Amino acid sequence: MEIDDAIEMIVREALRRLGPTARLDPTLLQKQIAEVVEQQGEAIFAELSAEARAQLRSEGLQIREQTARLDRINEAIEYGRSLISKYKVQTLGELPPAEQQEFARLWVNATGGLKPQEN
Repeated sequence: MEIDDAIEMIVREALRRLGPTARLDPTLLQKQIAEVVEQQGEAIFAELSAEARAQLRSEGLQIREQTARLDRINEAIEYGRSLISKYKVQTLGELPPAEQQEFARLWVNATGGLKPQEN
């Protein structure tokens, strides 16, 4: 089985569970899809071709790396906000040089494309 076939199977099952009279609410559909994946994901994964499983693993790793990068960016932003609040300034450029350097270091680490293992 290929990934497109698995996706179709999951969506069909989620729609079946919602029933024919359910209003097509994207949030509800997303929740139902997550439940189907949680309950049947391993069985479906086992039916995938070796190539599809490898592709899915690779995409999962990429998503985890992107999520970690976004988490680091959010941490840097929150740090910058806390500095602005702490020093009661309008811009990061008004912060003491040591604080500017620390923020810059965090920002470069967050946006520089480092992988989580490299931090």
